[in-house]
Amino acid sequence: MERLVDVYLAIDGSVRIGRLWARACSGRESASFEFTDPAPDRWGQTLLRRHERVPRRQLATVLNKPVLIIERFDRRGSERIPYMSAPTAMAARDGDTRSYLELAEVLQRSGAAPARDLEQLWRRVVFNVLVSNVDDHLRNHGFLHEPGGWRLAPAFDLDPVPTDVRPRGHALAIDEDDPGAPLPRVLAIAPQFNIKAARARAIVREVAAVTRRWRRFASDCSLTQRQFDRMATAFEHDGASAARAL
Repeated sequence: MERLVDVYLAIDGSVRIGRLWARACSGRESASFEFTDPAPDRWGQTLLRRHERVPRRQLATVLNKPVLIIERFDRRGSERIPYMSAPTAMAARDGDTRSYLELAEVLQRSGAAPARDLEQLWRRVVFNVLVSNVDDHLRNHGFLHEPGGWRLAPAFDLDPVPTDVRPRGHALAIDEDDPGAPLPRVLAIAPQFNIKAARARAIVREVAAVTRRWRRFASDCSLTQRQFDRMATAFEHDGASAARAL
């Protein structure tokens, strides 16, 4: 990398002690940087990578701070890929109560590969529930334009949240009425994503097989025992137990 520009540091006092945003330029390639402690988005990226589209990433050190480098997914070489945020696609405002079903409607109406992306979106619902990614508001979802329509953008900003930081209620409702996320409700909406019951249960088992190993993945982040204990409530809960029992 030849230079580091536009650096901002914010200290928020929560489980994410700070966040560093920057852009790095190296020739025609660009990347976005995010620093968090204890790197919840890195946990999410690592846990999700086996079954979901996520940007390429690596952990580096900048100014003696851990920085998660995430490749921009709205670029193809020097070409910019049109990106549409979920609020734009749904004509929604910040603070509106919306649901994953409405994201599914965007793919059904305007998607270039709706069958594939609907399954990926529902898998993302399962993942968010199992790791308590409750900050799943509309701006953390989007679409990339391809010939024939819009595709679901890779997953980003995946933050497991322990219950002492925020109760288990999702910013984006699972269905049209309720931000709660019991596993039976998640399974109940699968047909609206064109997913049959047997396939839905298989997806839950696949995701649960990865998320149940969260301690192993988190150990790569050099967490203290206190941090392990604090984050446990994000991964160990009734929904996770039900998913493992399927």
